Amino acid sequence: MVSPLRRLSSLGFGVILVCFFLPWASFSCSGGQPGTVTGAQFLVGTSLEHTTVEREEWAIATLVLAATGAALSLVYPRRHLLILALSVAALATHAVTAISIATHSILESAVGIQVHLAYGYWIVLVSLILVVGLNGVVLYRERKAAAGSRSGSGA
Repeated sequence: MVSPLRRLSSLGFGVILVCFFLPWASFSCSGGQPGTVTGAQFLVGTSLEHTTVEREEWAIATLVLAATGAALSLVYPRRHLLILALSVAALATHAVTAISIATHSILESAVGIQVHLAYGYWIVLVSLILVVGLNGVVLYRERKAAAGSRSGSGA
């Protein structure tokens, strides 16, 4: 039977994947229309009124890792360590995505364009932290139960 924590982990991965269709960054400039860029647009790149948003390889890595974690948590829910490693790697690549967006923001601010991370980015970040925590708890409980059964059978 799959534990409720494992189901929450799968749900967390699902939320992360859906959030790729929400705004991840907002762009504004004096005298121009503000624009938003979704996570999906960061995967392929897009053009706004006053700027071009390049493809973010780190966002692609986050998507691939999160999708792999989602698939594994549904198909092989007992692979706790692997799912934890994927979620930690997705969290790291998502954080680097913010650094990359911030770097572009500094470059864009020289021409009067301001970039801010939007709510879709933050929901993914919080969801990844929760998925890492849930998978860590599940792995800890599994290891503790395995150690208890080994020490109980040896007496």
